[in-house]
Amino acid sequence: MQRQISSTELRAAVGMECELIGDAHRVVSRPAPIDVATPDSVSFYSKDMESAIARINSCAAGVVICPQAVERERLHATEKTLLLVPQPRLAFIRIMKCYFAPPRPVGIDPTATIHPEAKLGSQVYIGPFTYVGRAEIGDATVIEGHVHVHDKVRLGRSCSVQSQCVLGAGSLALERSHDGLLEDFPQIGGVIVEDDVSLGRGVVVDRGTFNDTTVGWGCRIDGGAVIAHN
Repeated sequence: MQRQISSTELRAAVGMECELIGDAHRVVSRPAPIDVATPDSVSFYSKDMESAIARINSCAAGVVICPQAVERERLHATEKTLLLVPQPRLAFIRIMKCYFAPPRPVGIDPTATIHPEAKLGSQVYIGPFTYVGRAEIGDATVIEGHVHVHDKVRLGRSCSVQSQCVLGAGSLALERSHDGLLEDFPQIGGVIVEDDVSLGRGVVVDRGTFNDTTVGWGCRIDGGAVIAHN
């Protein structure tokens, strides 16, 4: 069942300065791109002002999120409600979450393996077939299924780790001997992932040779990336 949200509720959800023009009680049930929007949908436009006016006036959306700088006297707000904000795209992202963001899971899947010396914070989630070694997992962090968290890894609070990530494995560090053979350089560092970090599917963060490999606060790493240092 689609969720019905009023324009007043949308105004509160954007989390920024927002001026509402039009019907404050108009209800919409879904977000949509501006070119296919219908009267029961909310949309946005954030490009240059001249094209914004034409697109906003011609679209069929019930609620439109507009740039604050748009010339209001040229807008036709009789059949739609307008929300004027400094960042229309960001406001639309936040509204999308009202409709589609799933509830954050909590708990440990019965198929996960957790080392007895691992330290888990409160409200964490460990997904199916995930392994957590002698590591620290911060409060409210979500680790999806099929993730391997090695020893000496410290994950901060409110992190998101998607499936198939590997944290804390050794990276490729070699030295060639006089007879031409390659010898591995031992990796004795760890991994620190600070608070509010998101790691996409299949991200690998290798431990350092001596010092820890650190992923800083608030980083967003797309799927398939490999992060290491020596």
